[in-house]
Amino acid sequence: MPSSLSATLSPMVYVAAVSDFTLPVFEAVMTRRPSHVLLLVSEGFNAAREGAVRLQAQLEKELPGIRVHRSDTEPSDCKLLGQDFDSLQTWISRVLVPMLERPVFAGLSRRFNMTGGTKAMSLALATGLHWDRIDYKPDGQAALQEFCLDTGQFPGDRAIHRIHSVPLFKTTPLQVALLYNNDAYQDPENRISLHPGSTPLAIKIEEALTRGDAGLKELFAALERLWGPESGHGKTRNRPVTVSWQEFLGDKHAPSEHLTAWLEAFQRLAPEVITMDQQGVTLPTRNSRSGLSKDFMRWVSGHWLEQLADHWLQQQGVPASAIVRNLKVGRDHRISESQRETDLLIYWNGQATLVEVKADLPPGGKPSDLERQVSSLQQRFGKTRKVLLTGPQLKQKLEPRGSWERFAMQCATASVLLCWDKASFWKAVT
Repeated sequence: MPSSLSATLSPMVYVAAVSDFTLPVFEAVMTRRPSHVLLLVSEGFNAAREGAVRLQAQLEKELPGIRVHRSDTEPSDCKLLGQDFDSLQTWISRVLVPMLERPVFAGLSRRFNMTGGTKAMSLALATGLHWDRIDYKPDGQAALQEFCLDTGQFPGDRAIHRIHSVPLFKTTPLQVALLYNNDAYQDPENRISLHPGSTPLAIKIEEALTRGDAGLKELFAALERLWGPESGHGKTRNRPVTVSWQEFLGDKHAPSEHLTAWLEAFQRLAPEVITMDQQGVTLPTRNSRSGLSKDFMRWVSGHWLEQLADHWLQQQGVPASAIVRNLKVGRDHRISESQRETDLLIYWNGQATLVEVKADLPPGGKPSDLERQVSSLQQRFGKTRKVLLTGPQLKQKLEPRGSWERFAMQCATASVLLCWDKASFWKAVT
């Protein structure tokens, strides 16, 4: 349902230049709620044109009844070129002024948003027409500044009359994603994460791995063998597999009390998925088709750290509405190959942050692959901060060989903020 279904639109024509970064315009329009929006798109700027199309779709969805007009759909021999003053002034007089004088805009307040576009475009538009108000969104601020321009007072401090600032509309991460992608949706939440005991267990897992808990590390190693590509149980799809303790643990005939305690903790999250007795343990295989079994394996393999990251954020005051987990974006949700997934997308205090979570290296994986995966998603959400959160095991494996320092340098070079615990994660996202 549109977020502003019951909102009343203001009798106003809101004019804004559009670049390939459309989020500031979306937030401004959602804040002002005008009855008409005119988006100015420079000739030949294909990324801006594509962004304007998605922006129009979002505004029409969120503000029913709004009418969105675009300069790039107007038939005219006079082209809007954002870098040239002469052509800009010609375009304003020959195209924009006649557009604003159309009957559909008669009697409406005129407001110009000068946040986007080139400096030449902002100057030409701000001084070339009469505006009832001009808006500007300062970078890094969640507010919209409003002022009037009196060209008769040039030069002097009375030429710009600041009126006030208004708080911006609270944009959600999903709305951010839809401004830069043709399709975006959130995967259903892992059912294990819905269990009330899952967050406390995720906290215990992180604490135990940080101190090098032998029982938990042994359990994770056994699960990696069972679910890894070399496992002989990979062909079993519909049925769980029962393995003896010796096969599960590799060289031991019985589990330690410590390992058994961890298995029991996991079992409490999904009793129907994992069972054990004196002879062995029954678990799903990596190709299981059971929804709950797949959720269990994903949670144990890394979703626990995603859930913990979400918990850390909310502990520090980030609202749940500012966080989206397991967000898929792409051209068509019906074609999985066209989709890309991000573990967490945060939009808070005017800053979009992309977080990839890796509890450990996958079998055969390299640390450099993790950085490249994060960097490949950078353009999917506009201007974003890139964060890579790793689990304690990965750092512990790389540190003795000196590989962690090299990995950290690679991430820094790629402008990826590397973090490995609660403190470093919070520092990275704020």
